[in-house]
Amino acid sequence: LAATDPVGRMTKDCLRLYLDGRSSERLGIGGYGDGVISVTVFPSRDNAEGSYVQVSNGAEVEVESRRTDMGYAFRLIVPWLAFGEATNIPAVMGLDLAQISHDAEGKNTLRMTWTGRDGQDRDTATFGRLLLV
Repeated sequence: LAATDPVGRMTKDCLRLYLDGRSSERLGIGGYGDGVISVTVFPSRDNAEGSYVQVSNGAEVEVESRRTDMGYAFRLIVPWLAFGEATNIPAVMGLDLAQISHDAEGKNTLRMTWTGRDGQDRDTATFGRLLLV
């Protein structure tokens, strides 16, 4: 599970998951509110400590992460209650995933998203679509 004190133990690199679980007629319209969340995971540098996690609406999520030879592996569980207003599981959700990396001085050196777009922190219209089957 997530660690509570990231100072000195966590990398500044992170993985950010954007989810819009609102009904199809409201999907991708406007900014953040009930039904839209982002989850940011700051992995541990050495696997000695858990990940530090920030959730935009303060919802409880479960995260496991570990360093691998190729980077990081993550397992994230977001309970349906985290979406607030969403009462039924929709057939389609808004989704994007961003990898954000920094150099040793803390300068942002890479921001790569699944959709290839920017603006996910402000505008849900930039999210891609995830079909749930």
